[in-house]
Amino acid sequence: MPTATVQHGERLMTQADWGHDWIEVKFADGRLAHVSLRVIRDDEGKAVKPPIVGVTLPDPYTLLIELEHGKILDAPWDFVRHYTDDEGFRVRQEDEGKRGQAVIGERIRKVRESVGMSQSEAARKAGIGRVTLNRIEQGAQTPSYETLLKLAEAFDVPIERLFSGGGAA
Repeated sequence: MPTATVQHGERLMTQADWGHDWIEVKFADGRLAHVSLRVIRDDEGKAVKPPIVGVTLPDPYTLLIELEHGKILDAPWDFVRHYTDDEGFRVRQEDEGKRGQAVIGERIRKVRESVGMSQSEAARKAGIGRVTLNRIEQGAQTPSYETLLKLAEAFDVPIERLFSGGGAA
């Protein structure tokens, strides 16, 4: 029997159930995500503690998790989707992340070269290791926002330039 599904259903969360320290989310394409509270972090990157008091879906792309003391955390659809059995989604997300790393690394290299700095000089001025800068430029490591700020300062350029492809000012 032929089946019709919602286009981009992997992005649409349609139902959420929860317990003390777990959430189960159903997507429009029928997949279920089982998310343990142990994998969820607060805005400061700290592990959150149970119990879950409530869960809401204000729209099909956002899951709101209410904890004790009124704290509310949000989880976007793509975070939740990682906890389904959709291996194709995980592979696509990982590939996209790798492409993003390569793009930002290439842009940083172009800016560094346009300001006439060697990797060693740029790393020293930014206060990071030369090997770290090399890994970033090769797309093997994702720079933190703090590292991006340090590099922009070392290159004496606005941080936006690291995202716009580099080249001459």
